[in-house]
Amino acid sequence: MSINETHLKDNEKLELNDLGYEWFGYNRNSKHIRAPKTFGGVGILVRKTILQHFMVRVNDKSYEELPVLRLQGASSENDEVTITYSVVHEGYQKVHSIKWTKDGNLLDLNKPKYSGGDLESTCLKILSPEENDIGEYSCEVPKLPVLRLQGASSENDEVTISYSVVHEGYQKVHSIKWTKDGNLLDLNKPKYSGGDLESTCLKILSPEEDDIGEYGCEVPSILGSVKESLTLKLPVLRLQGASSENDEVTISYSVVHEGYQKVHSIKWTKDGNLLDLNKPKYSGGDLESTCLKILSPEEDDIGEYGCEVPSILGSVKESLTLKLPVLRLQGASSENDEVTISYSVVHEGYQKVHSIKWTKDGNLLDLNKPKYSGGDLENTCLKILSPEKDDIGEYGCEVPSILGSDE
Repeated sequence: MSINETHLKDNEKLELNDLGYEWFGYNRNSKHIRAPKTFGGVGILVRKTILQHFMVRVNDKSYEELPVLRLQGASSENDEVTITYSVVHEGYQKVHSIKWTKDGNLLDLNKPKYSGGDLESTCLKILSPEENDIGEYSCEVPKLPVLRLQGASSENDEVTISYSVVHEGYQKVHSIKWTKDGNLLDLNKPKYSGGDLESTCLKILSPEEDDIGEYGCEVPSILGSVKESLTLKLPVLRLQGASSENDEVTISYSVVHEGYQKVHSIKWTKDGNLLDLNKPKYSGGDLESTCLKILSPEEDDIGEYGCEVPSILGSVKESLTLKLPVLRLQGASSENDEVTISYSVVHEGYQKVHSIKWTKDGNLLDLNKPKYSGGDLENTCLKILSPEKDDIGEYGCEVPSILGSDE
């Protein structure tokens, strides 16, 4: 083979068949001021003896002046001729078949004369070849259109789903079908704009919560359909719990949202009433934060805290209740020479419960005295040992927390 630069232009080519060569060229389409032959081209001379063993094609013309040849081998063994090929494709291209022609006429690979020639093979075999089998063999890989849903965005009072469709004439693409949650969308409704082959987006005007769902796009062609889908949804809000440290209670949360949802704020309520986060009692509670802090909490801060995240498609809400520990005195019993007062304390970490206080007739009991046993958070009963008449009275139990006490 020999690489040559020429004065050729447009579709001109060198005729060198009589000299034993065939010309494969790629002429320039524009003037190249730095080239010795400014309107010429570059080509490759291939000796005829090579053409007897290989099928030679110009495989890549993406670079001007640089033709890329592909030599795909034809070989023979026993009583068959083998044409070797390879097909590289990606899943989205939906390649399902290969078509072969000889001198422009479609080959019937079901004939016993042929073997292979499909996507599962890497060669086409011509069995018991004859003179009639001489000619130009072409291989074509037809594919489905390429559909891409490129995402959703929002502007003003509309949500836009962007898409692209790349197709070729033989695929006979004439329309696009849209569905929502499996049901066909009527694009003639005033709620929708675009969504056809002339457009690159489907617009949902004045979106509402009913517009949340999975949007499917289908492009039918003569070779079959290609489909993709995209889901429009509300932001994801999670109240992850409450905790306390020093003299503050912290409600932790997370908000996951996408651009098209247009999330700009968070609203907080307590027992249904809007919280004013500008008060010095509160810190955080916005999109830049991951927690709402209640400073110097008091019993008035007990209640249900609601969090709402509004978006262009509607709002998502969650709530969490701050409450006092739950204390239960379950009764008194006696056995042997002791009286037992049973109790239970149910509390959560944020309540900061560290102790229990006991009183008798309003006076603090000293549980360190040998007369008493238990009565703390590690136990479920207070025992009065060797009880006497002086032990008769009203026993009070108090569980203090960061939000107040339960008695």
